[in-house]
Parts: sequence; C-alpha cells; structure tokens
Amino acid sequence: MSMLPRQTVTPPLTNNERKQTPRGRRDPREGQLGQPQETSFPDPGHRARTMPVEFGPQPLTENPAAALAAARTLRAQKHSQIREFIASQERSADKQHDGYLEFHPGVGRDEGIMRASGRYQLTTDMLADTGWKTKTGSWAARALEHGVRTEQEFLNNPAAQEQAMTDALSVIERNAAAAGLFDYAGKSYEGKAGKITVTPAGIMAAVHRQGAGETKRYFQRLEELGRLQNQELGATRNDALKSSFAAIETRLRRAFENDVPYERSTGR
Repeated sequence: MSMLPRQTVTPPLTNNERKQTPRGRRDPREGQLGQPQETSFPDPGHRARTMPVEFGPQPLTENPAAALAAARTLRAQKHSQIREFIASQERSADKQHDGYLEFHPGVGRDEGIMRASGRYQLTTDMLADTGWKTKTGSWAARALEHGVRTEQEFLNNPAAQEQAMTDALSVIERNAAAAGLFDYAGKSYEGKAGKITVTPAGIMAAVHRQGAGETKRYFQRLEELGRLQNQELGATRNDALKSSFAAIETRLRRAFENDVPYERSTGR
C-alpha cells in the first residue's frame, strides 16, 4: 500500500479534561479527522499536531457511483432525516463520497478518545454494541455478514455502513429508553444559545454523540439547577457546562431548531 498523507488530529486530553470525558467516548471538542466540533460554546485553545494514520482516502470501489446510489437508496428507506442530521453534525455529510471514507484515528480508550469510522463516525464501542466488532476491536460476525473484515473494507462499503447505522439506531433507541431519556421529550428550557425543546431526534443525536449515561447526567443536572420546566428560564445562560454537556446541548438545540423528526420503533 502506498504511503498515505499524514492527517492533523487533536492532541491527547489533559488530566483535567480526561476526568470530565466519559471513558470510551471521543473528545466532545472534535469532529472527524481532528476537526473541532462546532458548538455555540467556547472551546479551550489547543495545539494541533500530526501523526500517521493507518487509513485514509482510497478509491471507494471500482464503481463508486453505483455504490453511492445503492447506499442512498438504503438510507432513504428508514430514519433518513436523523441519519442526515447526525452525518451533518459529524461534518461528514458534505465530504467527498458522502463522507463514507471519513475516519478519526482516535488516541486510545484510556485517553477517552476512540476511533470513529465512516459517514456516521461510529465508535468502536458502538460497533461492539451492535455486534459489528468485538470489545477488543476485532471485526465480528455481523460485519462478516456484510463482507467487512478490516477498517478499510468498512470505509469502502457504504451499504455496510448504512446497515451498521440501522443497527446503531436500534441500540441507541433501546439505551435511551432504558435510561428514561424519552420522558424528557417536550420539555423546554433556555440553553446557552437559545431556547431548546427536547425532541426524540435530539435525544437520539445526543446519545449517538455522548452515550445514554452522560445524556442522562446532563438532564439530571438541569433538574438540579431547576431548569427543566415547560417554560423559559432566563438565568440559565450563566450556568457553566462541561464540554460533554455542551456537546449534548448543541445536538438537542440543533435538532429542535431544524425540526428533525424521529419516530421511535417501539412507538412508546
């Protein structure tokens, strides 16, 4: 394989940042390939550095047009708008080949920044929860069913990524329901950048980003502050949010502002 260009990524978290970042989750400041996640909150400055990346831009397939057409058909069949919304938040939707080749190398589980792959930036933990990977990061039976044995094969297979996202949405919804997150749907409050009404789509996008546990802790913090009411509370703009909560709130707000729909599979 020819030498690939070096990619720019964010350096490891500081000790203080690491304490605030759930294990197995990416740094909430990051998008893919080291780009900062766009939020309405100030991000601490940091120096970018370069490091070799195992995977990078390669030909999608011998017939990329056909592969992309097939994937677009798949993603239009179910939950198309939440898929598009999540891809846009991961900054992959407008990339070449619809973002299917996007890859974030991560740093390591102990640093709290895991690798994330493809259009939907699925982490190793999420792929393990869906049966696509083992807990140690090897590709598992579900991936083999779709012809995926390596990271590059996953990146080069848009149809497999769409199936993995279908499985991921099922896991996300199940985890969100188990944590009681959908009970917050319909409640409104004044966030750091404006009014937010919690929606099912916002919950799904937040859990995709930070996990059900951290999203639950975010809502519990709002309740402690007396913010979660069916009315606007103007004083909340002065509340400090740790970076993971800021990422959650950003997704909740953008899903509300863009009126992103999501119909739960269970209907409950």
